[in-house]
Order: sequence, then structure tokens, then C-alpha cells
Amino acid sequence: MDNGHQAHLKDGKLNQNGFEKNKQIKNQNIAVVINNAPVPSFSNTSANLNTNGARSGSTITTISFTDTESDSLNHNSFTFTDPSGQLNAYKSGDTYLVQPKNNLSGSNYQMTASIKDTHGFRTGTTKHSVTIAQAGIGTLGGD
Repeated sequence: MDNGHQAHLKDGKLNQNGFEKNKQIKNQNIAVVINNAPVPSFSNTSANLNTNGARSGSTITTISFTDTESDSLNHNSFTFTDPSGQLNAYKSGDTYLVQPKNNLSGSNYQMTASIKDTHGFRTGTTKHSVTIAQAGIGTLGGD
């Protein structure tokens, strides 16, 4: 049910063992509200978005989550997909660090993160991409 729906509860079965004259009936309105999914968001590590920085063990983006109801996250439901097959997501507290498996070449890398909260009713999913720039060759100078 979503916001605005109501359920009516009749609780008339409190005393069923031969005490019908003591039976109590109570009407109660209950408002049912939606339990929103957590929302993943990405924060890039700008210093690592080039071929010098995008190396195994370097974080290129961090995934964090917001939950409207401040529910705890169900980390067992976390999924990370990376069509290139070159990225991993490592849990760090309530965030995930996205790091290359190997040194990345200059290109665009797509990814998707999904997670549920402790209630598990809905999954929050966000797509993201990072562009790894080809680092310059540089020059050697000196006397």
C-alpha cells in the first residue's frame, strides 16, 4: 500500500473461550505509508581519475547511501555491477569503495549499485560512470 490508503482493523476475537458477553470490538484506523528504498550516491576521487591514479588499490569513487526513514542498510543485499569487469566495490563501514582490479586505461567506466534497507521492501539503484583520462607523458628536464 502507498500513502493515502487506510486499513480498518476489527479486533473482536479477544475472548473466545465462552465469554462472548465480554467480547470487545474496537475499530482502529491505521495509516499505511510507503517505506522508501535507500538511495545510493557516488562521490568521485578526482585525483585518481587519470591513468596515473586509476591503479589497483586506488579508490576512484565512493558509494554512500541515504535513507528517508534512517533505516539501517541490509549489506547482504548490496549488488555492484560493472560491465567492463575491471572494478571492485569494497565495503567500508556503511559505504563502498570502488577500486580498479588492475591499472585502468583511459576510457569511460559504467557501474550500478543497488541496496535494500533492513525492511527489504524496495531496492535503491543508481547508475554512475567515471571517465579515466589518459595521463600525459610528461617531460624530463635538468642540466
